[in-house]
Amino acid sequence: MAGEREQAIALMQHLEASPKPDSFTTIAWVYAHMGDLDACFRWLETGFKPRQLQIGSFRVFLGVAHVRADPRFGDPLKKMNLD
Repeated sequence: MAGEREQAIALMQHLEASPKPDSFTTIAWVYAHMGDLDACFRWLETGFKPRQLQIGSFRVFLGVAHVRADPRFGDPLKKMNLD
């Protein structure tokens, strides 16, 4: 969000190298803000599998309205019975 894309990419590489259960949502969130929705949804799906996804922030924050507008956003909601 601060326009420091190279630093964000470096952070993502670090987080992706050994993701911890609480980092799935963070990784998806950063990709959403970088405009990479494919990666965002990939991590939302990855976080759902071990049940470590905190999707609430994606449902309420205005900064990720483009994620909610994507048809793929319904998939994790359905899986979590939140649709």
